[in-house]
Amino acid sequence: MKVHLALSATTVAILASAASATLRYDPMSFTRTSPSVVSYGSNPATIYGLATDPGHGFDTVGGVGPILHIGSTEYGAMISNEAIGFDNVLDFSNNEINGTNGTNAPNLVPVLYFGVSASSTGVAGGEIHHQYLRNQHASDRFTAGVSKSPLAALSTGAASANAAKLSINQTYYNAIPSKTQFEANSGAQDDADGLEVTEFKFANPNAQRSFPIFFNMDADSPSMLADNNNAHQNWKTSDVLVTPVGSQDPQKYADASSLGLSAGDVIDGLAVYDVDNDGVMDAGSDVAVFSLRAGSPFLGSSQTGGDLYVTNFQGTSQLYVNHGDLGLTSSDEIDSLDVDFRTGTAMEYGLVVTAIPEPTTLALLAGVGMLALRRR
Repeated sequence: MKVHLALSATTVAILASAASATLRYDPMSFTRTSPSVVSYGSNPATIYGLATDPGHGFDTVGGVGPILHIGSTEYGAMISNEAIGFDNVLDFSNNEINGTNGTNAPNLVPVLYFGVSASSTGVAGGEIHHQYLRNQHASDRFTAGVSKSPLAALSTGAASANAAKLSINQTYYNAIPSKTQFEANSGAQDDADGLEVTEFKFANPNAQRSFPIFFNMDADSPSMLADNNNAHQNWKTSDVLVTPVGSQDPQKYADASSLGLSAGDVIDGLAVYDVDNDGVMDAGSDVAVFSLRAGSPFLGSSQTGGDLYVTNFQGTSQLYVNHGDLGLTSSDEIDSLDVDFRTGTAMEYGLVVTAIPEPTTLALLAGVGMLALRRR
């Protein structure tokens, strides 16, 4: 197998035009078991952003590690004492109508961005599998185009999709391992638990958060435990929570029952369209796209955590995209999810694969250009 290091003329033009653009954060978070958390003390409820100097994870000499975007206390996730532990946010969502390129309504056909669990392998020959073989797939971000909008899928059935492409390598989050997408990794790897492509606050780390955060937490989070004497002990892993702008007090946005889920279900990937942008769930109007952890009762015997579902919060959810269309096997899991638009070279179903992030200097373009490389 040969790797060709050539960029198309279109990609070069995109890179050049991006030189003066503002670096976006493209937020993400880590699982509890990620080495950046276990070995280096990162918080699984902290949201990190793209690094201006990528490829310097904690596993490199003098590495700086992930770059803070939103601290856990900024949206009310608990930092507890060591005996209890930390909240772990399974996924988070900016209100999807606040998309990177303006309004991203549920009746518009989006592009999917997602991450997979460390146990996922992807279908042989696909780009997820390519990264799995190199043991560095769990903090990568993948992208895929779909044939219809979430709203259309609610009335006409599931969408088609094209197999996922690599959107961004983990090095751009300074995640472990600090290796390009072509290198083999023999050590541990970070696992992305949440992702977005729209920042929660603009490019000033000291600024106030500009957008709400919709999210859910795992069952071991202190904020979810009934014996932790907190006011939110009735929260479930299948509930959707929200912390409004200017607040540090999470609230329940949608009860599990409004999605047709039960207490035993675990939402793994999450994207929320709060259509009137008020932080209050409006059944029949607001929409969410989500995945479930394998073993969730809603999935039945299929145990397929790589399928995506859609709901308008009227007590039911239905299939949006089948895992096989995305290049996933029936035992793979989608850990993190976003739906949005990006400009770039159009592909089938409106999919765009561009150099991400958008760098602030030409000096970064050479590294960012690696994202556009494809195996032949």
